[in-house]
Amino acid sequence: MSRFRCGSPIPFGAEVVDENDVVVGYAGQQGRAFVRLSDGKPGPLTVRWSDGAKCALDWNASAATHGPESVSLIQGQCHAN
Repeated sequence: MSRFRCGSPIPFGAEVVDENDVVVGYAGQQGRAFVRLSDGKPGPLTVRWSDGAKCALDWNASAATHGPESVSLIQGQCHAN
């Protein structure tokens, strides 16, 4: 789940991009970002949405819990970059 420091969720439909500006996922309901990282290496992620706004997504792969279907669940926080 990804939220801003104030606690509100990131916007539904926002893009999640990697350090190469490649879209790797999207924000779903309640700030859940669905992201695929093909190389398995954690790196910086940015969330951006329609009005040109964006934030850096702080996340820690080592804090992941594993859900169904080999899905990793990670809490993250978005802050202005």
